Amino acid sequence: MKLQTLRDAHIRPGTIVLVRVDWNVPIKADGSVDRIEDYKIQRCVPTLEWLLKRKARLIIATHLGRPDGKPNKKFALHPVKRRGQYLLGRPIHYIHDIKEAAVTKALDHTYPFGVVLLENLRFYPGEEKNDLGFAKELGKCAQIYVNNAFGVSHRAHASVEAITHVLPSYAGDLLEEEVHHLDQALHHVRHPYVVLMGGAKIRGKIDLVRELGARADIMAVGGGIATTMLGCAGVEVGRSLTEHKESNLCKTVMTEQHKKQFLLPVDVVVAKTLNAKETTVRSSHAIEVRDTVGDIGPESTDAIIANIKKAKMIVWNGPLGYTENPAFDHASRKIARAVANSKAYSLAGGGETVSLLVRYGLVDKFTFVSTGGGAMLEYLEGRKLPGVEALKK
Repeated sequence: MKLQTLRDAHIRPGTIVLVRVDWNVPIKADGSVDRIEDYKIQRCVPTLEWLLKRKARLIIATHLGRPDGKPNKKFALHPVKRRGQYLLGRPIHYIHDIKEAAVTKALDHTYPFGVVLLENLRFYPGEEKNDLGFAKELGKCAQIYVNNAFGVSHRAHASVEAITHVLPSYAGDLLEEEVHHLDQALHHVRHPYVVLMGGAKIRGKIDLVRELGARADIMAVGGGIATTMLGCAGVEVGRSLTEHKESNLCKTVMTEQHKKQFLLPVDVVVAKTLNAKETTVRSSHAIEVRDTVGDIGPESTDAIIANIKKAKMIVWNGPLGYTENPAFDHASRKIARAVANSKAYSLAGGGETVSLLVRYGLVDKFTFVSTGGGAMLEYLEGRKLPGVEALKK
């Protein structure tokens, strides 16, 4: 896909650039950003630095949380402002407004080449309504717009889609990278192709399972997806996380695809609860009524790793166990290392997946790690993303 990128833009000293970033990251109880969770902020920095080296003046726009279109101190941007300016290595001037007068004053205050951070965009109802009037207010002080927020580009919001009708618009380096690498998984498949699918819920991923399933040689599942599919196959899964409402869809998908690729776990790690420290490995067909499945077992893990060693392309979305508990972390950790050590083209994404790869110190060992959660899923399903479509040449 060919996009209007920063290489197509004319950035002169003093050009005022509105940059949409995705700094929607978890905030700790002490009001700071966890360094394990700041990957999305880190990945935006190179584009900001590129613009600043060309002496542009920056207006950064982002959202945080779900404040439902009204101000909420809980979702003020102080934590991401502090983390952003630390990573950028220069002050960021945070203003509690988005109106022209306030932005102009802030730009004057940071003259000549400062950085201004606008208030949380979702404090304003016009943002999620994709209101053109709100977009015009947002863009009044800027001369060009840059979308570097792939993680929200599946949303038709004012700072993502409507703004492109107001200002000359370009893709930032991160968004351009995201589209390039996701296109590899969709249109430039290399075989053997292995897909790893985990996470708590299968709801919302059925279309992705179908889309990638049509291309993959092996689709290995874990987490709540695996227990839901095992349940659909008539296996006792005890107290494990399952989505009974999705059972018919699961059966349909498994029937469509079972001949070549579904790799369901043959053994699992169980305990009384997901927070337990004592665990037991059982055959998938020997799960007891009071068991809770927290991870796939060693035999299943080894089977996945055997396929990873032969793979030429690997796509991973969602942990294969309840990795918040170290007792259920073993499969995801071993498989992550196997992917990192493989020679395959490797693409991973989704908030929990990114967090565990950062925690394992393996982000740099993957070909690409996406900052998109829902956006990555929708793109890989073949859907058109409003924020990306708006930037096509």
